[in-house]
Amino acid sequence: MLCFLLVGYVLAKKKLITMDGCKELVNLLLLVVIPFVILNSFLVEKTNEKTIGLLCAMLLSLISFILSMGFSYMFYGTKHRIENFSAAFSNAGFIGIPLVQATLGSEMVFYIACYVAFLNIFQWIYGAYIMSGDKKIYQFIIF
Repeated sequence: MLCFLLVGYVLAKKKLITMDGCKELVNLLLLVVIPFVILNSFLVEKTNEKTIGLLCAMLLSLISFILSMGFSYMFYGTKHRIENFSAAFSNAGFIGIPLVQATLGSEMVFYIACYVAFLNIFQWIYGAYIMSGDKKIYQFIIF
């Protein structure tokens, strides 16, 4: 990860990449690379052990998001919207997958995929509500 950071720093310092180029690379990473890495992680033999592990990962992910959203709402409420959003959510989709892949191996991306899925869902639902204050977003979920 440090090597990637250094390459980005050098490219920006030497003006070999612009801010628009950075945005395009981030979009490519978020919209193409990460989804394909997640899909690739599911190309494994289905076993009872992996199914149970995936269900446990889903449950733990759900619990962690409920707790983080609850605590961030308790501390920041709707008066400090950006702080609330920032405290509730990590950067797991962007940095979590490469970090897990590098430290624990490609087979573990299978388990972090649930966390990233819930991260995206809750960022677009709870995050949109916190940032906008529009309660119609929650009505969309219920109906």
